[in-house]
Amino acid sequence: ALMEQLHISPNILGDTSDPRHADTLKSVFTRLAESGVIAKLQVEKAVCEDDGELFDEVVGKCGACGSSVEGLGCCTSCGATLTPSTLREAKCGVCDAPISVKRVEEWAYGLKARGEASIVNVPIVSELGLGVPIPGDKGKTFAPWFSALTASMSFAGRGGQVGGDVGAGGVHFVTKRFGTHYKELLPKLGEALGAAGSDLRIVVVGRLRFSAKGKPLSVSSSRLVDHLGSDATRYALSRINPEADMEVDVYELQKSINEELVDSLGQFAQRVLQFTHSKYGCVPTPGELRDEDRELLGLIDIVYNRIISSIKSLNNSEAYASLFEFAKKAAEYYTRQAPWSLLRVNPERAASVVYVTLEALRALSVLAQPLLPEFSSKTRSALGLPLEDTLSLDELKRPLTPGAQLPEPKPAYAKLTDKQVEALVAECMVEEKPEVDIAEFLRLDLRVASVVSAERVPNTKRLLRLRVRVGGKLRTIVSSIGEQYTPEELVGKKIVVLMNLKPSVFAGVTSRGMLLAAEGGGVISLLTPMREVEDGSWVH
Repeated sequence: ALMEQLHISPNILGDTSDPRHADTLKSVFTRLAESGVIAKLQVEKAVCEDDGELFDEVVGKCGACGSSVEGLGCCTSCGATLTPSTLREAKCGVCDAPISVKRVEEWAYGLKARGEASIVNVPIVSELGLGVPIPGDKGKTFAPWFSALTASMSFAGRGGQVGGDVGAGGVHFVTKRFGTHYKELLPKLGEALGAAGSDLRIVVVGRLRFSAKGKPLSVSSSRLVDHLGSDATRYALSRINPEADMEVDVYELQKSINEELVDSLGQFAQRVLQFTHSKYGCVPTPGELRDEDRELLGLIDIVYNRIISSIKSLNNSEAYASLFEFAKKAAEYYTRQAPWSLLRVNPERAASVVYVTLEALRALSVLAQPLLPEFSSKTRSALGLPLEDTLSLDELKRPLTPGAQLPEPKPAYAKLTDKQVEALVAECMVEEKPEVDIAEFLRLDLRVASVVSAERVPNTKRLLRLRVRVGGKLRTIVSSIGEQYTPEELVGKKIVVLMNLKPSVFAGVTSRGMLLAAEGGGVISLLTPMREVEDGSWVH
């Protein structure tokens, strides 16, 4: 639903649970093993001192920078490789028990530790028992990060050949937690599969934080769409450097949106279209063009090349700047020529000015398609043109037809008001929770529940009605997770619910309890037990 709201249409969409991915992953594993990129090596594993089992969910502090970390991989603050022995204050992430370190032989690859000459053997095996089984290694599964590494190959297998051209000229976005692993391993993966490893570009995505006058906010992409709209959200999220850690103040963002999206682009377009519709009702027939007309139209190809180059280099900020700069020049041209004054003294010249400005708007509607699709579609509709799904050079060179009728224009954007921003801040302000004692916590009746059935609540976008079984008893719970979970994928799952929450009514349905979930970065993830337990089991 969020991708639809942001007008993002992936060519191929899949996840690592798809059987096709399992086949690809096993094939990639075999080739990497044959080429010697991965092998059975001595690796470190954490052992929970409470139950003596090997596990992956370790928490503690990075030995290099002291930042708190959850799980192994790479430190998201400094990029250092995390191993059980290098973590400080390490403990089991499940039960908080101390850990010991055991060396075992597992499938792994050698990674040069950041800032050190030594090689760290990084296992590609998970101890959770979930995921794709490793061929010939009974009971072992691939670590989620290694599985995700090959996911793009599973769904973009070019020419039907697994990994035949994977990554050539492509960009792979990865999180900071496994950034070092990916940067090290992906080129080797390309070489092992016969791809042009030098063409691979790995982008370790930075962290984007929102704040309001210095106070942190917890803002998801879906909340931005709800409060700002689609184009403003795309503008907010994609005009920044994807590899940098950044903090954006929502009040500064409001100012930028109003000045650039609304004033420079939206109001300029509405001003021209409204004047044209009221005075002509159609695309006017131009007279002979002058040098200043040709100068403005001559910028279109230049701006097109700049935007394409910026997008390819992942510099969306520069692409937006080029778009807004062209809109500014077109607005200056229109104001300087003043067709409303020319109508009385030189109507032919007025028609030429309006036609040239409409041509600039038509170019903007094409150039804006990958950046601001709502502006693009609304402007093209106002010009009586078909909608475009891509930035097309052919469409850019196809001029308006004089005499073509123009419909009544509608504003592309409205000003982002203080009230809208304040509503976003109020909803997303991060509040420091007061300390509670164990007695307060024990008042919460948290249980494991099995989802028996799930369905969407009629006439709502987000609400799901779940029937869950808790210790042999059924109850109904309504949850607003419908944009991130389908009813089908929930049935049969075991989740954690708060049982003694007072009943509430949502869209006419009484909810008796609440699901527990983690939320961050626009993702909602339901809490589930890591091991098999009966429904009704206590959570404490």
